[in-house]
Amino acid sequence: MGLDFLFTMVQWANASGQPAMFDAVSTRFSVNDTIETLAYNMFIETWLSNASYEMFFNACEPKQCTYTYHYRFDALEVLTTFLSILGGLSVGLRFFIPHFFQVIRNIINRFHMRPVK
Repeated sequence: MGLDFLFTMVQWANASGQPAMFDAVSTRFSVNDTIETLAYNMFIETWLSNASYEMFFNACEPKQCTYTYHYRFDALEVLTTFLSILGGLSVGLRFFIPHFFQVIRNIINRFHMRPVK
C-alpha cells in the first residue's frame, strides 16, 4: 500500500499531468525498495563531496595555523575523580571492615582451644 500511495501522490503533484514513471537507469534505488529504505538513505541519489583544503588555505591565506590540544584531565576533573574514589572507598570499607573482622573472630573462636573439664 505504501508504494502505491507514493506513486499516487507523485502523479497528483506532477504539474504536467503526465504520470511520473520510474526510471531504473537513472536511480540507484530499486522499484522494490521500501519507504524505510528510501528514508534511511534520505532520498539522496548521489552525494558529491569535493573538499580541497589546499584551495581553502590558498583562498583564506592564513598567516599562521594553530590548533589547540585539550588535556585529558583538568584540575576540576582530577579533584572530582579523587573525591569520588575517596567517597567510594570510605563507604565500601565501612561496610567491609566490620564484616571482615567478624569473620576473623569466628574463625579464631572456632579453632580456639577450650579447656576440657
